[in-house]
Amino acid sequence: MYWSTPLFVALDYFYGVSLRIPFLDALPGAKAIYYTVGIACGIAITVQPGWTAAIGVYESVINMALLVISVGAAYIGVLESAASPDVVIANPFTPQAVTSLTLSALTLAASYTLQIGAVFGRGRRGLLR
Repeated sequence: MYWSTPLFVALDYFYGVSLRIPFLDALPGAKAIYYTVGIACGIAITVQPGWTAAIGVYESVINMALLVISVGAAYIGVLESAASPDVVIANPFTPQAVTSLTLSALTLAASYTLQIGAVFGRGRRGLLR
């Protein structure tokens, strides 16, 4: 999955399709850092395959936190827009963004669930009981 990051970068920057982090569009610097970290994770698991599950768990947790924060910020933006004297309300929750959000959330939940089992499933069964 990490090695697919360049494909997601190309889709995002060349075609405007942001499948991984739909609500970071307002923060291009954060988006670039996110993509760089994804590539760094790919390099790390290539160099140290034993780290794959742990990196997957930490990356999933960070992505879930970013998703919650970015959706919350977008929602606050909608509220601020609605409270302004302008007639038009800015709504970032377009069908494309909501579809991307849903796919991202499902993928992150699946990744976390699979990786947490791999991390704690080896030799630490007592933690899962």
